[in-house]
Amino acid sequence: MNGVANRILWKLKGPRRVIVASLLRRSQGHELVVYFEDNLKDVIETQFDPTAVDALIARGESVKQVLLRKGLVPLEDANFA
Repeated sequence: MNGVANRILWKLKGPRRVIVASLLRRSQGHELVVYFEDNLKDVIETQFDPTAVDALIARGESVKQVLLRKGLVPLEDANFA
């Protein structure tokens, strides 16, 4: 997948907080960051890959599936990629 810029992959709402997965362009590749929306420094997971954007998206989807099984619910937003 070429031309990927910073974008939100998904948002899930838990009992108290919203969890976000974003794909970020870095100078040496791309980074998947899963974090709490109310505090960007409160990171749950991060993974970097210099070339395999599709692998990062797949990892983000795997994390999402785990959180859905734990009871979090999706949030819809027109700004998602």
